[in-house]
Amino acid sequence: MEQLKMVERSHMFILSCTNKIATLKQLQALKSRHQMSDVSRQSESEIHSLNGSGFSQDRFSEPEIHPDTAAGNENTAVDAPTTIVAFQSSDIGPGGGLRPPNNQTPQHVLTVSSSGSHLKNLTALLGIAFFGASITWSTIFSGTRGDLVLISWSACLFILGAVGAGSASMLVLPQDLITQNTPARWTVRVLSLLAMVHVLAGVFLLALAILVLDPSQENPQAAAGRAGMQSAGGYAIALSAIFVGVSGVVWRRHTPQTWFRSH
Repeated sequence: MEQLKMVERSHMFILSCTNKIATLKQLQALKSRHQMSDVSRQSESEIHSLNGSGFSQDRFSEPEIHPDTAAGNENTAVDAPTTIVAFQSSDIGPGGGLRPPNNQTPQHVLTVSSSGSHLKNLTALLGIAFFGASITWSTIFSGTRGDLVLISWSACLFILGAVGAGSASMLVLPQDLITQNTPARWTVRVLSLLAMVHVLAGVFLLALAILVLDPSQENPQAAAGRAGMQSAGGYAIALSAIFVGVSGVVWRRHTPQTWFRSH
């Protein structure tokens, strides 16, 4: 029992010292605040008078603390569980805390070629094809040397390149035809690719005719004869009809109503 009393007295003494220290700190803070004005002198006198009248002692009176209550509070403080809140990157959300979250799934953006880009490519193909066809055509009818079959095939391939580019131009010239219709867009791409292939093949055959040319020979030579030249012409006519027919069908299918298509 005596040990408990000693503990209680020491506890009370510590509390009273703590209250006095807090009172002194508050008084010093009040003095430092009111020293820079004329009113500070009056406030200091009031504080001293209050201290002399025992106001501070009544205000900061030592509380009565029971050992059982204090022990119970200490046990409660010790037994209280400590909750630690942790944040993870997944809890912040897709916005990252910097912008509002976007719950929509990203959509694939389809880039559609414009009519202007197709028209430029087709114009270049037409120019190359007509230039190659004119060279080979003049060689066929006015030349005295060279392999006429290779030159004939080269001329027909250049002609097919020009026809393919012209057929694709029929679908490019109408406004917004290839941008609004997928079949028309693919038809233009296929015709452009075929025209490019035929132009390159014509250039290759023209180079091959130069390679096999005999400078000492005065008369034109033809390894395959008349059949080779006729097959080149038939191939050019048939494929040109297919190019123009496919382009015309697609154009009529996807072109808006006009005066000559009305009832």
